[in-house]
Amino acid sequence: MVELTFDQKSLLATLLLALACVQVLLIAMARGKLGTFSPDMRRWLVLGHRFEGYIAFFVALWVAYNCIFNIADKSEAPRVVIHAIMGTVLLGLFMVKIAISRGLRRFYKRLPVLGAVLFVAITVLWVTSAGWYYFAQDAGY
Repeated sequence: MVELTFDQKSLLATLLLALACVQVLLIAMARGKLGTFSPDMRRWLVLGHRFEGYIAFFVALWVAYNCIFNIADKSEAPRVVIHAIMGTVLLGLFMVKIAISRGLRRFYKRLPVLGAVLFVAITVLWVTSAGWYYFAQDAGY
């Protein structure tokens, strides 16, 4: 697998955050929170949400792989610890959300909350990695 530099990892993390923002808009439109759409359009919005979610999942996996095996910081700084914990939580949340949406229908009503938590996890990860890299370089990466 291709080894990413800090610039590339930060760019992919920013892409993941942008995808998460679009995901929120897509599902809000599909659920009727941002306008009224025909049932056919709502189905397309849900399919777009699902397809983009898979793309986001694979981007997150690629970044996680490089964080773990190529960039791993052994520091015990609070930022690094929070980032490591949230990275683990993020991958678990992704898998649970996919499992529920694809087969565990009895938990389907919990998807909005799970999606919101997933968005928060992506945001915290971005702040503690790419955001730190872009805006706090003087503080040390």
